[in-house]
Amino acid sequence: MTKINVGIHKDHRQRVKEKASKFGLGVFADHEVLELLLFYVVPYKDTNPLAHKLIEEFGSLANVLDADIESLSSVQGVGLETARFLCFQRQFLDRYLISKQDKSCILNSSSEVIKYFRKHYQIADKEVLYIFCLNEMCRLKRVLTYEGISETMITVKVNKIIKDIITSGASQIFIIHTHPNGQTNPSTDDIDFTCEIMVSCYSSRIKVNDHVIFNEISHYSMRDIIFKIYQEKGIDLLIEPGKNKNFKFKS
Repeated sequence: MTKINVGIHKDHRQRVKEKASKFGLGVFADHEVLELLLFYVVPYKDTNPLAHKLIEEFGSLANVLDADIESLSSVQGVGLETARFLCFQRQFLDRYLISKQDKSCILNSSSEVIKYFRKHYQIADKEVLYIFCLNEMCRLKRVLTYEGISETMITVKVNKIIKDIITSGASQIFIIHTHPNGQTNPSTDDIDFTCEIMVSCYSSRIKVNDHVIFNEISHYSMRDIIFKIYQEKGIDLLIEPGKNKNFKFKS
Protein backbone atom coordinates (compact mmCIF):
# COMPACT_ATOMS: atom_id res chain seq x y z
CA MET A 1 0.00 0.00 0.00
CA THR A 2 1.27 3.47 -0.92
CA LYS A 3 1.93 5.59 2.14
CA ILE A 4 0.62 9.16 1.96
CA ASN A 5 2.91 11.81 3.37
CA VAL A 6 0.24 13.71 5.26
CA GLY A 7 2.67 16.36 6.53
CA ILE A 8 3.63 17.62 3.06
CA HIS A 9 0.01 17.95 1.93
CA LYS A 10 -1.04 19.51 5.24
CA ASP A 11 1.61 22.21 4.96
CA HIS A 12 0.68 22.88 1.33
CA ARG A 13 -3.00 23.14 2.19
CA GLN A 14 -2.27 25.54 4.99
CA ARG A 15 -0.27 27.80 2.67
CA VAL A 16 -3.03 27.79 0.06
CA LYS A 17 -5.70 28.60 2.67
CA GLU A 18 -3.60 31.44 4.08
CA LYS A 19 -3.06 32.83 0.59
CA ALA A 20 -6.81 32.74 -0.07
CA SER A 21 -7.56 34.38 3.27
CA LYS A 22 -5.05 37.16 2.70
CA PHE A 23 -5.55 37.94 -1.00
CA GLY A 24 -8.91 36.41 -1.95
CA LEU A 25 -9.61 34.07 -4.86
CA GLY A 26 -8.95 36.76 -7.45
CA VAL A 27 -5.24 35.88 -7.47
CA PHE A 28 -5.96 32.17 -8.06
CA ALA A 29 -6.17 30.36 -11.38
CA ASP A 30 -9.35 28.34 -11.90
CA HIS A 31 -7.63 25.04 -11.17
CA GLU A 32 -6.28 26.50 -7.92
CA VAL A 33 -9.78 27.59 -6.87
CA LEU A 34 -11.02 24.07 -7.53
CA GLU A 35 -8.02 22.58 -5.72
CA LEU A 36 -8.87 24.68 -2.66
CA LEU A 37 -12.53 23.69 -2.83
CA LEU A 38 -11.58 20.02 -2.96
CA PHE A 39 -9.58 20.37 0.29
CA TYR A 40 -12.88 20.32 2.15
CA VAL A 41 -14.11 17.01 0.76
CA VAL A 42 -10.91 15.08 -0.10
CA PRO A 43 -8.81 14.61 3.05
CA TYR A 44 -5.03 14.14 3.04
CA LYS A 45 -4.51 13.63 -0.71
CA ASP A 46 -3.03 16.16 -3.14
CA THR A 47 -6.08 17.62 -4.90
CA ASN A 48 -4.15 19.56 -7.54
CA PRO A 49 -4.07 16.70 -10.11
CA LEU A 50 -7.79 16.07 -9.63
CA ALA A 51 -8.57 19.77 -10.09
CA HIS A 52 -6.61 19.79 -13.37
CA LYS A 53 -8.34 16.60 -14.50
CA LEU A 54 -11.82 17.97 -13.82
CA ILE A 55 -11.21 21.21 -15.69
CA GLU A 56 -9.66 19.29 -18.58
CA GLU A 57 -12.66 16.96 -18.65
CA PHE A 58 -15.38 19.66 -18.50
CA GLY A 59 -13.55 22.57 -20.11
CA SER A 60 -13.84 25.21 -17.38
CA LEU A 61 -14.45 25.77 -13.69
CA ALA A 62 -17.99 26.90 -14.47
CA ASN A 63 -18.70 23.71 -16.38
CA VAL A 64 -17.38 21.61 -13.49
CA LEU A 65 -19.76 23.32 -11.07
CA ASP A 66 -22.63 23.10 -13.56
CA ALA A 67 -22.12 19.36 -14.10
CA ASP A 68 -24.51 16.86 -12.53
CA ILE A 69 -23.58 14.20 -9.99
CA GLU A 70 -23.56 11.38 -12.54
CA SER A 71 -21.18 13.20 -14.90
CA LEU A 72 -18.84 14.19 -12.08
CA SER A 73 -18.81 10.65 -10.68
CA SER A 74 -17.71 9.30 -14.05
CA VAL A 75 -14.33 11.05 -13.68
CA GLN A 76 -11.68 8.78 -12.23
CA GLY A 77 -10.83 9.84 -8.68
CA VAL A 78 -14.19 11.50 -8.03
CA GLY A 79 -16.31 9.58 -5.54
CA LEU A 80 -20.00 10.06 -4.90
CA GLU A 81 -19.52 12.42 -1.94
CA THR A 82 -17.06 14.57 -3.91
CA ALA A 83 -19.49 14.70 -6.83
CA ARG A 84 -22.32 15.74 -4.54
CA PHE A 85 -20.14 18.36 -2.87
CA LEU A 86 -19.20 19.95 -6.19
CA CYS A 87 -22.72 19.76 -7.59
CA PHE A 88 -24.14 21.48 -4.52
CA GLN A 89 -21.82 24.48 -4.86
CA ARG A 90 -23.83 26.05 -7.68
CA GLN A 91 -27.08 25.34 -5.85
CA PHE A 92 -25.67 27.03 -2.73
CA LEU A 93 -24.77 30.03 -4.91
CA ASP A 94 -28.29 30.13 -6.34
CA ARG A 95 -29.77 30.24 -2.86
CA TYR A 96 -27.22 32.85 -1.79
CA LEU A 97 -28.17 35.13 -4.67
CA ILE A 98 -31.87 34.78 -3.87
CA SER A 99 -31.24 35.44 -0.18
CA LYS A 100 -29.02 38.45 -0.89
CA GLN A 101 -31.18 40.10 -3.51
CA ASP A 102 -32.63 43.52 -2.81
CA LYS A 103 -36.09 43.04 -1.33
CA SER A 104 -37.31 45.86 -3.57
CA CYS A 105 -36.39 43.80 -6.64
CA ILE A 106 -39.68 42.84 -8.27
CA LEU A 107 -39.98 40.24 -11.02
CA ASN A 108 -43.29 41.46 -12.38
CA SER A 109 -42.79 40.78 -16.08
CA SER A 110 -41.26 38.25 -18.42
CA SER A 111 -38.57 40.73 -19.43
CA GLU A 112 -37.49 41.16 -15.79
CA VAL A 113 -37.33 37.39 -15.31
CA ILE A 114 -35.33 36.98 -18.51
CA LYS A 115 -32.80 39.61 -17.38
CA TYR A 116 -32.59 38.03 -13.92
CA PHE A 117 -32.02 34.56 -15.35
CA ARG A 118 -29.29 35.70 -17.75
CA LYS A 119 -27.53 37.54 -14.94
CA HIS A 120 -27.55 34.76 -12.35
CA TYR A 121 -27.68 31.47 -14.26
CA GLN A 122 -25.67 29.61 -16.87
CA ILE A 123 -26.88 27.03 -19.38
CA ALA A 124 -25.78 23.61 -18.15
CA ASP A 125 -24.93 20.78 -20.54
CA LYS A 126 -28.15 18.97 -19.65
CA GLU A 127 -31.69 20.25 -19.73
CA VAL A 128 -32.74 21.96 -16.50
CA LEU A 129 -36.19 23.07 -15.35
CA TYR A 130 -36.58 26.05 -13.01
CA ILE A 131 -39.74 27.27 -11.31
CA PHE A 132 -39.51 30.86 -10.07
CA CYS A 133 -41.95 31.05 -7.14
CA LEU A 134 -43.23 34.57 -6.40
CA ASN A 135 -45.45 36.02 -3.73
CA GLU A 136 -48.45 38.27 -4.42
CA MET A 137 -46.15 41.30 -4.70
CA CYS A 138 -44.01 39.53 -7.34
CA ARG A 139 -41.03 39.11 -5.01
CA LEU A 140 -39.05 35.93 -5.53
CA LYS A 141 -39.60 33.48 -2.68
CA ARG A 142 -37.78 30.44 -4.01
CA VAL A 143 -36.37 28.86 -7.15
CA LEU A 144 -37.18 25.18 -7.64
CA THR A 145 -34.57 23.36 -9.73
CA TYR A 146 -34.95 20.02 -11.50
CA GLU A 147 -31.96 18.70 -13.42
CA GLY A 148 -32.48 16.55 -16.48
CA ILE A 149 -30.83 13.28 -17.41
CA SER A 150 -29.77 14.43 -20.88
CA GLU A 151 -29.74 17.44 -23.20
CA THR A 152 -33.38 16.83 -24.10
CA MET A 153 -35.05 15.06 -21.17
CA ILE A 154 -36.25 15.88 -17.66
CA THR A 155 -38.01 13.05 -15.84
CA VAL A 156 -39.54 14.81 -12.82
CA LYS A 157 -43.27 14.20 -12.40
CA VAL A 158 -45.78 17.06 -12.53
CA ASN A 159 -47.29 16.00 -9.19
CA LYS A 160 -43.89 16.45 -7.54
CA ILE A 161 -43.49 19.92 -9.09
CA ILE A 162 -46.96 21.03 -8.01
CA LYS A 163 -46.35 19.80 -4.46
CA ASP A 164 -43.09 21.78 -4.33
CA ILE A 165 -44.78 24.92 -5.70
CA ILE A 166 -47.55 24.73 -3.09
CA THR A 167 -45.00 24.11 -0.33
CA SER A 168 -43.12 27.25 -1.41
CA GLY A 169 -46.19 29.36 -0.70
CA ALA A 170 -46.12 30.88 -4.19
CA SER A 171 -49.00 32.97 -5.48
CA GLN A 172 -47.61 32.99 -9.02
CA ILE A 173 -44.81 31.34 -10.94
CA PHE A 174 -42.60 31.65 -13.98
CA ILE A 175 -41.52 28.41 -15.63
CA ILE A 176 -38.06 28.34 -17.19
CA HIS A 177 -36.23 25.52 -18.83
CA THR A 178 -33.16 25.17 -20.98
CA HIS A 179 -32.44 23.63 -24.38
CA PRO A 180 -28.63 23.41 -24.12
CA ASN A 181 -27.94 22.55 -27.75
CA GLY A 182 -31.29 23.08 -29.39
CA GLN A 183 -33.78 25.60 -30.68
CA THR A 184 -35.80 27.63 -28.20
CA ASN A 185 -39.11 27.07 -29.98
CA PRO A 186 -41.37 24.94 -27.75
CA SER A 187 -41.99 21.33 -28.66
CA THR A 188 -45.38 19.65 -28.41
CA ASP A 189 -44.19 18.09 -25.15
CA ASP A 190 -43.25 21.56 -23.83
CA ILE A 191 -46.73 22.88 -24.59
CA ASP A 192 -48.45 19.82 -23.09
CA PHE A 193 -46.30 20.14 -19.96
CA THR A 194 -47.15 23.84 -19.63
CA CYS A 195 -50.85 23.12 -19.98
CA GLU A 196 -50.70 20.41 -17.32
CA ILE A 197 -48.87 22.71 -14.90
CA MET A 198 -51.34 25.53 -15.55
CA VAL A 199 -54.40 23.38 -14.89
CA SER A 200 -52.85 21.90 -11.73
CA CYS A 201 -51.80 25.33 -10.46
CA TYR A 202 -55.24 26.75 -11.18
CA SER A 203 -56.85 24.40 -8.65
CA SER A 204 -54.56 25.93 -5.99
CA ARG A 205 -55.15 29.51 -7.21
CA ILE A 206 -51.58 29.88 -8.44
CA LYS A 207 -51.03 31.87 -11.64
CA VAL A 208 -48.60 30.73 -14.33
CA ASN A 209 -47.21 33.97 -15.79
CA ASP A 210 -44.97 32.60 -18.51
CA HIS A 211 -42.82 29.70 -19.63
CA VAL A 212 -39.50 30.84 -21.09
CA ILE A 213 -37.12 28.52 -22.93
CA PHE A 214 -33.44 29.44 -23.03
CA ASN A 215 -30.37 28.30 -24.90
CA GLU A 216 -26.93 29.93 -24.81
CA ILE A 217 -27.79 32.82 -27.11
CA SER A 218 -31.55 33.26 -27.25
CA HIS A 219 -34.86 32.63 -25.53
CA TYR A 220 -38.53 32.06 -26.37
CA SER A 221 -41.44 33.32 -24.28
CA MET A 222 -44.56 31.17 -24.34
CA ARG A 223 -46.73 33.97 -22.91
CA ASP A 224 -48.99 34.14 -25.97
CA ILE A 225 -49.38 30.35 -25.91
CA ILE A 226 -50.25 30.48 -22.20
CA PHE A 227 -52.87 33.16 -22.85
CA LYS A 228 -54.41 30.93 -25.52
CA ILE A 229 -54.42 27.94 -23.15
CA TYR A 230 -56.22 30.00 -20.51
CA GLN A 231 -58.85 30.88 -23.10
CA GLU A 232 -59.21 27.29 -24.37
CA LYS A 233 -59.58 26.01 -20.81
CA GLY A 234 -62.31 28.55 -20.14
CA ILE A 235 -60.36 30.46 -17.51
CA ASP A 236 -61.37 34.08 -17.15
CA LEU A 237 -58.01 35.84 -17.35
CA LEU A 238 -58.54 38.56 -14.77
CA ILE A 239 -55.20 37.92 -13.14
CA GLU A 240 -53.01 40.82 -12.11
CA PRO A 241 -49.91 40.77 -9.91
CA GLY A 242 -51.04 40.72 -6.31
CA LYS A 243 -54.64 39.89 -7.30
CA ASN A 244 -54.42 36.21 -8.14
CA LYS A 245 -57.66 35.30 -6.36
CA ASN A 246 -59.64 37.21 -8.99
CA PHE A 247 -59.37 34.58 -11.68
CA LYS A 248 -62.00 31.92 -12.09
CA PHE A 249 -63.51 29.50 -14.57
CA LYS A 250 -66.10 30.93 -16.86
CA SER A 251 -69.56 29.64 -16.17
